[in-house]
Amino acid sequence: MPNLVQTGFLAHKLSTPSSNRLRYLHISLLTAKKNVSVLLESFSRAFVGANYVTLAIGGDGPERPALEQLAARLGIAEQVTFLGKLSRENVITELSKADVFVLPSKVETFGVVVVEALAMGVPVIATRCGGPEDIIKTGDGVLVAVDDVAELADALAKFATPSPPSERRARRERCRKRFGPKKIATQWLEIYTDAVTRLKAIR
Repeated sequence: MPNLVQTGFLAHKLSTPSSNRLRYLHISLLTAKKNVSVLLESFSRAFVGANYVTLAIGGDGPERPALEQLAARLGIAEQVTFLGKLSRENVITELSKADVFVLPSKVETFGVVVVEALAMGVPVIATRCGGPEDIIKTGDGVLVAVDDVAELADALAKFATPSPPSERRARRERCRKRFGPKKIATQWLEIYTDAVTRLKAIR
């Protein structure tokens, strides 16, 4: 069973793409398994010196100091913003400002933030690390190999043109149909109904 997406993400006004800036976003607990160092290396390869392109990193954790140092060494410190720990409302706000969401994890059992991004109409670049393979379908984004800096850099570059409003609306609607509260509640009801029926048959 998938996790559901909270209604706040589905109800928030979709953003309008900007013609003079491009904003990538990552949100996670900043630990080694989230692999943010690979994202920084890939972002540097694709966009170093292109000041109209920025990367926002939400969340906190033990890897943050090393990641900040890596951004400086790669020459992208002025393009990268570390947002720190975010509330649920802050996550919605940051997604509303994002053109692309990136999740470069080594492993994910599901990836709730991927569904949240899609609910906000934001395309997703994620690794083939478990959960994202079951979430990202045609039109939602792209999957890349874990730890592949070059492939991730290429994917970042390919998404350098923001999605038009029509694509964002379509992405949200697909997410609502698959992960909205009504859909997940119906699936759980079917599971419990089947379990009760089976139990009665045994008795």
